[in-house]
Amino acid sequence: MLRLREMRSALEKAKTQGVSMQRRLVLYWFSMALAILAAVLLVVSLTGVFSNTAQKFGQSLTIQKHNTASALAGQMDQLTAQSIALSEELTRELDKQLAAGGRTFSALNDDPGAIAAVETALYPALNTYLKSSACSGAVFCLDATANTALPGAATSRAGLYLRYSALRAIGATDQHVTCFRGTAETARSAQVQMHNRWNPELNVQAVPGYTQLLRASDGRLAERCLWTGRIALPDTWESVTLLCVPLLDSAGNVRGVCGAELSDLYFRLTYPAVDSAYGSMVTVLAPIDGDRLLLAQAMIGSPGGSYLTADGTLTCKTGRYYNTYSDGSRTYLGLHEPIGATDAAGRKLAAVVLVPDAGLRALEARSRMVWIAGSLVFLAAMMLLSTYLSRRFVTPISRSLQAIREQTPGEHPSGISEIDELLAFVRSLEEVAARAYISVSTAKKHNTNINRKLGVTSREELMLYIDLFRRCGRLDEIAAPRAEDTARCTT
Repeated sequence: MLRLREMRSALEKAKTQGVSMQRRLVLYWFSMALAILAAVLLVVSLTGVFSNTAQKFGQSLTIQKHNTASALAGQMDQLTAQSIALSEELTRELDKQLAAGGRTFSALNDDPGAIAAVETALYPALNTYLKSSACSGAVFCLDATANTALPGAATSRAGLYLRYSALRAIGATDQHVTCFRGTAETARSAQVQMHNRWNPELNVQAVPGYTQLLRASDGRLAERCLWTGRIALPDTWESVTLLCVPLLDSAGNVRGVCGAELSDLYFRLTYPAVDSAYGSMVTVLAPIDGDRLLLAQAMIGSPGGSYLTADGTLTCKTGRYYNTYSDGSRTYLGLHEPIGATDAAGRKLAAVVLVPDAGLRALEARSRMVWIAGSLVFLAAMMLLSTYLSRRFVTPISRSLQAIREQTPGEHPSGISEIDELLAFVRSLEEVAARAYISVSTAKKHNTNINRKLGVTSREELMLYIDLFRRCGRLDEIAAPRAEDTARCTT
């Protein structure tokens, strides 16, 4: 119990004298733990765990896809409704003209004058439709031809095709209208300039689904409308997509088609690229065949800096936040959504938003570099802190060891209670040597001889030996010889 009280007393004294070595070690290892944490942060940042760029990109794409799909679906639904109304109006006007001339519809074949009269009569309705609709052109085609004996008469059909030329901003009221197809008499009577690639009749062979529409004999008009997909406009450098609605007689027989044109230029002006941190978001209206995006039949909005062209096929690979569209040589990231319309082949049309993959990859690389740089800075700071703290821990010990070597222990406290206690003990051995007027080495030698004679190996055993003498009341027997030795040393 006595020994336990002495130990407690020493500990209490150590707490009041300075910061314990244990506390310093705790702080040192804590800083090392922070250094390890920084290393872990560095590793996970290299693997992209902390990067949420892909998720944010997917959210931006989702918003843009929703807006694009809503805009395209709204425009196409509106054009479909207006084209159905146009079909019904043209049917009424055609019946009126045929009745006034006492003709049947089949009698229009090989009668250029009658065809010109019908086109002139139908022109106002078509022109009004063009001016009031979100499109770049309007057309109707009758299943008749002015000369059945001409080569190519099987695919040549009478009709009127009005187009805007030199398109400016969408919604402008002063767009210039030209006659792309139709009789010269109709153009002159309406005072409409002829297109520089004008022809009197249309080549229906270039219109996908035309024959299909002629043969259909049942269903509502809304169910029989179709989009052609992207087609080359004959005799021009332009490409367009056409909305085709059947023209019916009172018995439901198909007399031809009518509808709207969306040209490349009109589509680019209507759907400009949206700039984002990930690159230009491009709007695409394309048929979807399974997991394939048919770019060759797609209408593409303004490409911005994406260099997206309408050719080839992109294979879609569904991802967590976005899809990857690639043909092996080019890769785009994006999302698509069907808009409820089909093309002439029965394929669903989808609103697609595409972004070149290089934009996201560059942004991810920058984000990763920021994480790496931050982790490296944090790691360096923790290493410096660890070095500083360890040096602060080792320096007092080194200084104390140097004091022991120079035989001046205790002159400059180390601030570490355990070290200061050790120095106090060493200093006490010096005081014994000083009092006996002998060197420290001689005192150590005497201690060694005493321990050997008493049969002890450590100071703790010696103290236990002295304690036993004290309890037996024989401590004076040890003290008396020491006094005699001291007297002999002084003489």
